[in-house]
Amino acid sequence: MKKIIVICDSDSFYAIRLMEYIKRRELGFQVLVFTERDSFEEYIKDNHIEILLLGETLSLKGLLEDKVKYLYILSELPIKAGDTDEKTIFKYQSADELLSQVFTSYTKKQNETVKIHASNERKIISLISIPPNRSKFCFTFSYAYLLSERRKVLFIPLDFLPLSFLSFMDDSNPALSEFIYYLKADNSNLISKMNQLIRCTDRVSYLTGLSHGLDLLSVTKEEMSGWIEEVKKQTDYDLIIFYLGSFAECTLETIRQSDEVLIIMSESSDDEAAVKELERQLNLIEITTETDKFVKIIIPNHEWKEDRKLSLQELKSMETWFSAKQYIGRL
Repeated sequence: MKKIIVICDSDSFYAIRLMEYIKRRELGFQVLVFTERDSFEEYIKDNHIEILLLGETLSLKGLLEDKVKYLYILSELPIKAGDTDEKTIFKYQSADELLSQVFTSYTKKQNETVKIHASNERKIISLISIPPNRSKFCFTFSYAYLLSERRKVLFIPLDFLPLSFLSFMDDSNPALSEFIYYLKADNSNLISKMNQLIRCTDRVSYLTGLSHGLDLLSVTKEEMSGWIEEVKKQTDYDLIIFYLGSFAECTLETIRQSDEVLIIMSESSDDEAAVKELERQLNLIEITTETDKFVKIIIPNHEWKEDRKLSLQELKSMETWFSAKQYIGRL
């Protein structure tokens, strides 16, 4: 039985548009709309709601007890800086951002209630993108997103020069740089700090946002190893997926720690030459690529307009999405 998201707002045009958007995202929820108290009151007598998005102009005191698992208030005014109340969401922002905030909070709360499994049940998967480009990043995010439909996924891109071109990912804050600073200064309560900085797009959690690529260069192999170990021991993610668009001490340690390494290539002689050199250098430091752990994947390359920003719906229509879907279908 599908869990239920209810939008309860007196503005019928807004509520119906938001419902249509959430349905297009295919999140596995049933989505319902109510614009009047009476009809909602009748419905909630005999039903339980997983997520309720409630317009702040509607007063529903006394109706929601034991009936709604997660309540979010749709505020008519922007949220003030520094306000940490996760239950209040600014109503008139983009639907991408609104849903990202809701599901970031929802996923974190769900994770808090889940028993942590043994660390040996988790897998570390690295996708190497050398040289990096937007098509390879799209493939990697598509791969993480599709896997999140089956398992709990944490996606962490490690790239010196990250490009902000997916409109639904919040790269506005340097969350990854903030975490790296914390990692280097004090690794106590490391996972608690990481969880504060994680965002979500639908079911996939991610940690992104660099102030400067040099932040990655500062991370030692010991720090990277310790971070991965803590993620495996103290979180309930089934899969931790790294996008490696850089060649540094921390990314080499990530490759060592990975259970699977996918080398993403486009059909070009430059990519083929770069991967051969990568393999040579890895072998020099005793990371043998001639094992089942390493798999090469050829993906289609896409022509990009410089300033183009992709929506999730656009990403799902790209060749890289179907390439990722085809690859996962063989797992």
